[in-house]
Amino acid sequence: MLPLHRADPRGYVRTAFESALIEPETCRFLILEWALKLPQDVRPAEAARVLLAEFHVQSTHPMYQLLGKVLADPVPAAQNTPQGRAGLHQDQ
Repeated sequence: MLPLHRADPRGYVRTAFESALIEPETCRFLILEWALKLPQDVRPAEAARVLLAEFHVQSTHPMYQLLGKVLADPVPAAQNTPQGRAGLHQDQ
């Protein structure tokens, strides 16, 4: 199983869950940042599965709902796309 530190390398998801008053719009921004900062060899759905298991007690939190959507509609890891997640060439 993917270690937690690789599923949320920058701590964006953990930070969102620690904030009880976070707005859904902020969670949407953080989930995008989270996805862009995942290691290239980590599939977002795999990372989301780890995070959903870690934060399952907060299932009403907006971040939990967004992670569930990532799991339901998986995106391939960046290495499986010609230009990576950001759509940029590696040398730029």
